[in-house]
Parts: sequence; C-alpha cells; structure tokens
Amino acid sequence: MGGGPAGLFAAAEAAAGGERTLLVEGNGETGKKLLLTGKGRCNFTNAGLSAQTLQEPFGRKGRFLHTGLAAFGPEAICRFFDERGLASVVERGKRVFPASGDARTVRDLLVEEARRQGVTIRTNHLVRELLREDRRIVAVRTSKGELRARRIIVATGGCSYGRTGSRGDAFGWARELGIDVVPPRPAIVPIRTAESGALNLDGLILRNVALALFVGGKKTDSRFGEMQFTPFGISGPIAMDLARNVGEALEGNDDVTLSIDLKPALDAAKIDARLIRDIEKRKGYPFSSLLAGLLPRELIASFVDLAAVAVDRPLNGITKEERQRIAALLKGFPLTPTGLLGFDWALVTSGGISLKELDPRTMRAKAWENLHFAGEVIDLDGPTGGYNLQVCWSTAFLAGRGGTR
Repeated sequence: MGGGPAGLFAAAEAAAGGERTLLVEGNGETGKKLLLTGKGRCNFTNAGLSAQTLQEPFGRKGRFLHTGLAAFGPEAICRFFDERGLASVVERGKRVFPASGDARTVRDLLVEEARRQGVTIRTNHLVRELLREDRRIVAVRTSKGELRARRIIVATGGCSYGRTGSRGDAFGWARELGIDVVPPRPAIVPIRTAESGALNLDGLILRNVALALFVGGKKTDSRFGEMQFTPFGISGPIAMDLARNVGEALEGNDDVTLSIDLKPALDAAKIDARLIRDIEKRKGYPFSSLLAGLLPRELIASFVDLAAVAVDRPLNGITKEERQRIAALLKGFPLTPTGLLGFDWALVTSGGISLKELDPRTMRAKAWENLHFAGEVIDLDGPTGGYNLQVCWSTAFLAGRGGTR
C-alpha cells in the first residue's frame, strides 16, 4: 500500500521474487511527494559513506538500519538506477542526484520497473481498514472494495506534505492492531521565531554559518552550512535539520534559544584581534563601515540594534566593552524559536511505527505474521542529504523480500 518511493520499490522487489503483486495508491498518480524531494531534483542517496557512517545521524535508532544498509545501501541504489539507464551525479556533501536534475525521471523509472516486474498498479484506491483473522491480515478494505492478499506491505508515508496524500492514516490502522506508534512530529521543517517581523530579514541567505540550539543555557546541538530568513522565522538546510530537536525542546522547556555563529572559522580571540585591527585602520570612520566588511548589508541594521551602538558612532570612540559586545554578537546572533511551521511544510515525519514492533531483517511487524512496513511510516528520520530516501530503499528492499529470499 502506497505508491511513493518505498511502496514502488518494495512492490517491484516482491514481484521480482515471484509474488503476484498489487500496489494500491490513494492519489490519481504515484510518487507525488517524490517529485518534490531535493527541490524537485531528487537527492536519492548519499555516496561514499559506510553503513556505519550512514547510521550515525539517526542516533541510537540507527542500529536498526544495519541489516538494511548492509543488504541494500547507497552503492546498491546507485547501481540499480545505473543499470536501468539513469545516470547520477555526486554534488556537495556527497549528495547524489539524477544527472537529469529532474525527480520525475526517478519516479518514472520506478513505475516502469514495477510494471516490468509484473506489478499491477491501481490509483485512486483509498485504504480504509486492514481486516484481520487471528495473527494475519487477510484483506484490505479500500474506497473501491476489498482486496485479499497473502502478504501486506504498508508504505504510505507519514504526515509531511499532506497535500500529496500523506495523512498519517497508517498510524491509525497500526494502533487498531495494537502496534505502538511513536507520536508523529514534523521534521526537516522551517522554524518560527519571535523576532521574524522585527528583524525584517526576509529572503536573506547566510552561508557557512553555524546554528546552535541552547536549552536552559546549555548548548545541545548545532549545524553548519546554509540558512535563510523567512517572514515567519528561519529555513534552509541547517535550520530544517535542527528543527526536530527544536520542536522537542520547546515541548518541555521554557528557556530555548538559537544562536547564529556568523564567523565560525574564527574563535573569540581572533574575532577580537580583527576588530581591534579594523578599528585602528578606520579610526575616524563610523561604526557602519566596520560592519560592512563583516556582515551582509541586509543584516547590519538588526546587528546595530542588538549591539546598542549608534550606526554613525566614530570607531575611535568604541569602548572595550562595546567591542566585546560586538564580538559576542558575531559569534552568537540570538533568535527565539516559538515553534515549527507544521506538517504541510515538513519534508519528513519524525515518529511513526515503533522500531520495537518490527523485525529489522524483514520489516515485519512482530505481532503479525504477514504485515510489513517500509519507508517514512517507520520511526526513522535523518538529516537532509539523501538519508531519508536511503531509508526508503533499504527498508523497502527488506520488506519486498519479506524474508523469503
């Protein structure tokens, strides 16, 4: 069930093993969410990393992926596409994209492969219920009638991008079957901040900066790279990667802040030394001239307000205390997160079918003889950069085989 990347891949794998396979999809077409990945370019894996290294960004949950990555990791999915005529390119951060630069070529290849293997695809079939007898699922009730099956694979995604049909329906079915579901939260999603309107920085992109999360005054996580200011807060790769942890922190704490290190390549001492040198060179110039060489033009007004130094203040009048305050702001421009933008803007879902409920060798629900899960519906979410689609390929490969090969 589900015609996204995990559903299509699992169906093709099951059919390749000789199983008569039917894929049902609630939308009028398959792979709608896949077409949005990687800004429409489909960053389908991350190259050059070992199975162990790929597990690390998932934290303790990453160990669950060991069998899947060993059986079907980044090299395998790259080879899969290459053998079927889809060339790929590796870009910054070892992100792998189709050479076409178009996610549609990935979706179309998956559909073609599924059909080549003999998969029957039925769209506009909304699943309503899983029908059970004893410890088996015997049929699926859809908007167009009941479908009986020997084995069921649920690959319906999470709750992200609900307009593509991902409504989290599978979580309800799972709970009805007594399967534990970790409460879903948006992940890889923009962050709302209290300062968004006052800063007036909409559209400003900061590159090569570090964004850190502080809870109770203690730094708990950080990311390095690119971020962007928006009308509601911040977005961009590092903000969206950090969002899940921000959301979790806001649920249980009042003192949650974000800090942007605008000069991560320089420590506090080097920043201070540079400020002293620049001030000495520009003694009679205004404070704004110092910032022009340090910050994007759009950020200067907000920085001046926080530094509490008049923009036209002569540099030779800057005190040591003011200079240290300027240095501290360069290393820690503050923001106050107030929440996440929500599932409609999230790239993936955090939470889902608990890993404790699944056999990591087959993706089968331990309490049910013939029910498997694959892809985003499982409680596994990683950072941007191809990690989450690799989870789809690896778990779908195991679910498609189902322990039969």
